[in-house]
Amino acid sequence: MNRFDKILWRINGVVLLLMLLAGGIVAVSALCVSFSYSAHQHEDAAVVNVNQATHEKEYLHLGDAHLFNGASIARMSLYADSSYRGSYSSSSGGNVRNYLFLDLAKMTSRWLFPGFTNLIVECCDFRSPFKRVDNGGEINVVSSVYEVIDSDSNNDRKINMDDQPSVYFASSDGKQTGQIIPPSDHILSMEQLSSTEFLIVYTKKKSTMGSIFSVDTGKKLREAKLVLDDN
Repeated sequence: MNRFDKILWRINGVVLLLMLLAGGIVAVSALCVSFSYSAHQHEDAAVVNVNQATHEKEYLHLGDAHLFNGASIARMSLYADSSYRGSYSSSSGGNVRNYLFLDLAKMTSRWLFPGFTNLIVECCDFRSPFKRVDNGGEINVVSSVYEVIDSDSNNDRKINMDDQPSVYFASSDGKQTGQIIPPSDHILSMEQLSSTEFLIVYTKKKSTMGSIFSVDTGKKLREAKLVLDDN
């Protein structure tokens, strides 16, 4: 091989090396972009809701399971938090957006409400036989009621405590759910009276109402306007 051929081979080798280096840089850049996109997608997958007014993101996490009915039903709170910390416990706070019911005997599950935009203010369980104080024995939960804010009643583009609450009745497994108190000004009390009846006191349009419902079905049994002053 003469001198010219040697020089030509060296030039070809340098060009080939540069091409390999350029290809490696492109491949690494593509992997970085792909990883960044995947991480971004994973983060957004945890987003429950983006507030249209504040653009604040909320992240989902499940609380501890509460067992009842002989430990055959488990209910877990679904919390929404504006700060994502990777792991949560039931004491981490946040707003309750839904409840997950698990049938441990059949290994099935269901959500109490569709979607995750509701704000659940309070939950009250009704038991049979009715006991005011738990003495350590097994107590059977027959049904529950939930104070829920599920609409933007003041049109501020947010669902929060400034909106009107409703009350929903549900069976112990979360399958039978229905609204029993429409949007009202305030829910003052939800309390079990006996093994068959419970009372809800609420205000609407400057009137205070007392309604008694069936523990088993959630059917309204009677209702009356309450007079809270002497005038």
